[in-house]
Amino acid sequence: MSSLCASLHTLFPDVTSLRDNSTYTQQNTETWSTTTILIPECIFTPTTPQQLAEGFLKIVHAKAKFAVRSGGHMPNPGANSVDEGVLINMKGFDGIEYDENTKVAKVGVGLRWERVYEFLKPYGVVVAGGTNGAPGVGGVTLGGGISFYYGQVGYTADTVVNFQVVLASGKIINANSGQHSDLFWALKGGSNNFGIVTRIDFQTLPTNKIWSGTQVFTGDAYHAAVDAMNTFINKDDTDPKATIQFVMFYDGPGEYGGTPEALKPFTQLDATVNTLAHTTIHAVGLSSAKALPNGLRRLFNTLTIHKSTALLTELITQYHASTASLCGVAGFTGQIVAMVFTHSFLEKSANGPAGIGASEGELICIIHLSTWTSEDDDEKVYEWTKQTTEGMRETARKREGLNGFVFLNDAGPGQDVFEGYQSEKRERLRSVSRKYDEERVFQELQNGGFKIGM
Repeated sequence: MSSLCASLHTLFPDVTSLRDNSTYTQQNTETWSTTTILIPECIFTPTTPQQLAEGFLKIVHAKAKFAVRSGGHMPNPGANSVDEGVLINMKGFDGIEYDENTKVAKVGVGLRWERVYEFLKPYGVVVAGGTNGAPGVGGVTLGGGISFYYGQVGYTADTVVNFQVVLASGKIINANSGQHSDLFWALKGGSNNFGIVTRIDFQTLPTNKIWSGTQVFTGDAYHAAVDAMNTFINKDDTDPKATIQFVMFYDGPGEYGGTPEALKPFTQLDATVNTLAHTTIHAVGLSSAKALPNGLRRLFNTLTIHKSTALLTELITQYHASTASLCGVAGFTGQIVAMVFTHSFLEKSANGPAGIGASEGELICIIHLSTWTSEDDDEKVYEWTKQTTEGMRETARKREGLNGFVFLNDAGPGQDVFEGYQSEKRERLRSVSRKYDEERVFQELQNGGFKIGM
């Protein structure tokens, strides 16, 4: 391995960092969760597809372990780094262009969403990207991606018109509806199983003022807020411009500049904290990133249920009760979020790899995020997370409300994402993987991630 890194450093001295280099230390720790920091032999940070292709061929020929990092936001251990192997850091792919005629934004995968929103703001358009400004463009999109606009467009990946990809063979290709259309389809939720994506071209959406912010309810107002949430979830004609995730969001200034009708059940309540206001998607992305800074230990888990506010309430109560066992974990905080997969979203996202379709009715995706400070508590939190998620799944199963879908972007270690995909789509993904990665490089040499298998 040392000879491989020496060779990469000789060929690309400006973009290859060895362990004794200060750039190595800085880049190695640029992750959202400290649970993902490993010790690669070297870090390769190419800036062009050609540079990446040449360096990647050396890694493949050496049969060396490697990892690919876009923004480093996936908190699963091993998700975006590797011990002893080569970490391919994509931060050098940081270009962005906007074509005002086609309304297409060409975005390097090394960019974070807040930079994309900032760049596009003067044009009055937005990419339906991450709800948090800190994650990288690549990871969110290849996992499918849920934006604030998901009720209008489906997944983030559903707005992609082209992927630029470096294959295991070193070939650089474009995958779109006219070229390599099978790969184009697979990359929209099939994750990093097929090649290394360097640039993604998105169809943009017009945007101006939006409504967004957070409300906190306590005491009697809390129960009224639960009723309001149940009403919001149970509406069959939910406004596709309104979403409630970690924050409330409405795409538009509201009726006559006032509060959007969809959010009035909440804004009419007495909130302890209320930051809802007219703002921009760039400001929301920045705020979300600041609320969840780098430097702590984190873990996601997720499950999906059929739409039932009674079951959702039971599962939230079960989750909060289970956190009592973590009272001795330093700095522990737990968040649980429910996101409705509306008819509009399910229909617009139906054709992609992660598409579920609307035949079984609306669904609720439940995401829980754990944060803590000490490595000494890792195993306790991991085991608690696994048991808590399985306990919630078992409750949902008993109530005949469990759906097998596992949302990739928020899935945790050991969660079988692709088993939750429709069987014919899962087999189609495997077929595309075998076609474009004949030597199984991304299944066998790539560290971490969710593998599609044979």
